[in-house]
Amino acid sequence: MQTTSVRSQKRGGEAHAPKEKKQGKKLKNASDFLIVFLTLVLVVIGLVMVYDSSYYVAQQSAEFNNDAAYFLKKQLYGAVAGATFMIIFAIMDYRIWRKSVLPLLIAALVLMVLVWVPGIGININGSNRWIKIGPLPSIQSSEPAKFALIVYLA
Repeated sequence: MQTTSVRSQKRGGEAHAPKEKKQGKKLKNASDFLIVFLTLVLVVIGLVMVYDSSYYVAQQSAEFNNDAAYFLKKQLYGAVAGATFMIIFAIMDYRIWRKSVLPLLIAALVLMVLVWVPGIGININGSNRWIKIGPLPSIQSSEPAKFALIVYLA
């Protein structure tokens, strides 16, 4: 049993608070590392599943240049782009987005309406969900809307 007098505590005899804060910060960094690690594990599992489920079709089809890894490469490019954006957004100060909430919401609403504009909205399997503007790749209008809603709610 440890006994300390009231005077020694007032003079700063034992200071446990800073150590606890440091341990809390370590725990936060460890949990961040765990989330990143688990995300990378899921991405690798997804890449293996894409390759396993598509290599035969890609290898047999001239449409995909008889390249067994055609879909794996496409998925890998997306994973690298996603990891790059993850690093950029992790470094970036999140308070920057507060100023741009209204323009993001307006842009998301405009994109949602553009789906119905002939020549811009693409009808695939009887539904209009994609936007194609010139040589740019087609995008699904709900994806920027999700981002805008997350920023707005944060």
